[in-house]
Amino acid sequence: MPEREGVDLLGGRRPPAGVQLDQPREVVLARDARVNRIRNRPRCSNCACPGEHAGEGPGTVTVPGAVAIQEYLARATWLARPGSPETFSPLIEPERAVFQVAFGDQTVPNPASCTVIDAGDLWSRTSLYRNDRTANAADNPHGFLLQPLPAGMQGQAQVAAFLGRGEVIDPDGAGNVWEVPIADPAVLLQLDFAQPALRP
Repeated sequence: MPEREGVDLLGGRRPPAGVQLDQPREVVLARDARVNRIRNRPRCSNCACPGEHAGEGPGTVTVPGAVAIQEYLARATWLARPGSPETFSPLIEPERAVFQVAFGDQTVPNPASCTVIDAGDLWSRTSLYRNDRTANAADNPHGFLLQPLPAGMQGQAQVAAFLGRGEVIDPDGAGNVWEVPIADPAVLLQLDFAQPALRP
């Protein structure tokens, strides 16, 4: 079945929180379907970004009213989240953007970043700062770009290269602290930090 307005039936492009009209069904399907979809997409021949399945045609709708239901759910979700970035990321021109994601970010959790990047298919413009591979692994890496640490200066150099030449460079070259492009985008589907205790 074709996707509508950035929302597919398997939960691949769903907002990480907020009004979800079909949440009970998604709880069961969303995570496994999304992991499989990201891991199983073929890579582009000229870049390492995930791409669509080549030669795969649209699905056949066999249930009367299924498309109308999908259209309604897509529009209702879109309208319920008017300020959410994932609703606008499909409109971003990739060559005009660079994204830096910090692994284990506790302020903007990785699943939220993944939703925005995946909705706009912006993987070729995304870098992953692997805080877990540094001496600061215990810290929340959200503000790394403004800290006087090697990773912060490397991230600033990447932004400068983008603003100056329009390039997305690997800030640490052959090092393992930055992944450009992200080796396995599915790593962004989990929180990668201890969650606070939830109330019953």
